[in-house]
Amino acid sequence: MPAANIFIYAQWTANQSTITFDSQGGTPIDPITQDEGTPVTRPADPTKDGFTFEGWVPDVPATMPVDDVTCVAQWQQNCTNPNNGGTIATDQTICSGTPPDTFTSSAAPSGHFGTLEYKWQYSTIGSSSGFSDISSSNSATYTAGTLTATTYYKRLARVTCMSDWSGAAESNVLKVSVSPLPGLIKHIVIPNGRTICYDAIQTIFVAGCENTFLVQNGGSATFIAGQNIHYLPGTKVESGGYLHGSITTTGEFCGSMHPTIPIVIAGENDNPSVPALSFFKVYPNPTDGKFTVEYVGNSKVGKIYVEIYGMKGDKLLSKEFQGERMHEFSLENRPTGIYLVRIVNEENTTMVRLIKQ
Repeated sequence: MPAANIFIYAQWTANQSTITFDSQGGTPIDPITQDEGTPVTRPADPTKDGFTFEGWVPDVPATMPVDDVTCVAQWQQNCTNPNNGGTIATDQTICSGTPPDTFTSSAAPSGHFGTLEYKWQYSTIGSSSGFSDISSSNSATYTAGTLTATTYYKRLARVTCMSDWSGAAESNVLKVSVSPLPGLIKHIVIPNGRTICYDAIQTIFVAGCENTFLVQNGGSATFIAGQNIHYLPGTKVESGGYLHGSITTTGEFCGSMHPTIPIVIAGENDNPSVPALSFFKVYPNPTDGKFTVEYVGNSKVGKIYVEIYGMKGDKLLSKEFQGERMHEFSLENRPTGIYLVRIVNEENTTMVRLIKQ
C-alpha cells in the first residue's frame, strides 16, 4: 500500500457501430460509423432511373444503435408508356394469294419506363382509318399470312404496368400492296408471225405472280396504257421478237388491231379492253344502252357466262345462259362511259371494251 491515499479513475472508450446502405442499384450512399447513442444525420435519398425511392428497410435510426445495421432501399418502378412508337419496315408489293415478308423493327420504341409489350393492327381501308387488332401479336416483329387485298399495318407499344392500351405509342404505318392480277393472263406465248395489241385505260401488268409472257422470234406484242405499264418477272422476249409499250396522250389505244389471244393484262382500278374476237361479237358498239352478245364460233353452243364491269372495275352485272347464240343486255340505266364486257365459255375468255354514248 502506498504511504498516501491514491485516487484511480476509469478510462472509457465509447462503443461505435456502423449503418450500411444497400441502394439496390441506385446511387451509392456512404456508410455511417459513430458512437452508439449519438444522433444520426439522415443521408440524402438515392436515385435510380425509372424508379421512385420509397424509403429504407429498416428505416434509418435517429440515434446510433448498439449493433451494426444495414438499410435496404425500397423502389417503385415508374410506369410510363413510350413517347415514340419506333419504326417498322418495310413497304412491300406482293402477288395476290401470297404472304408478305416478315415485318421487322428497324427502331425500338423509346421514352418509356417499364417492360414493353406490343400489339399489331391492320386495315384494308387506308393508312389512317379502319384498323383492327391482330390477336396474339405481342412481338416487336410480325409475320402476316397470305393476302388478297392491299393491307396497312402498324405496331402499338405500351408498358406492362399499364391497365389498357389507351396511351400506347404507335409506329409508322407500312403498306403491303397486293398486285390485283386476277389470272386474266396466264402463260401466254406470242409465236412467229403473230401480232397482238393489248390496251388499258389506266395500268397494264405483264406477267408476274408466276405467270409468264413470252414473245418468240418473229412475234410482236404491243401494250398501250393510259397511265402505267409494269413488266413483271416472267416477261421475256426472244431474239428476233418485238415488244413495245407506250403511254397514250391522245386517248388512242389499239384501235383496229385485233388480238388473237382473248386475254387481258389488268391492274388495280383498271378497265382493260380487247376488241371483239372471232368467237363472239358485241354490238352495237358504241351503244345507246342495249347491246347484244353473239356467239359466232363453229362448235355447239354451251354454257356462256357474261360479266359487265364499270369504269372503276366494279362488277355491275353477271349472267349465265345455256344454248343461246345471242343474248341482249341493257345499260340504259347506266351513265355514259366505257364498260368492260367479259365473256367466258368452254373455249376461251373474251374481254370487250364497250362504249355507251
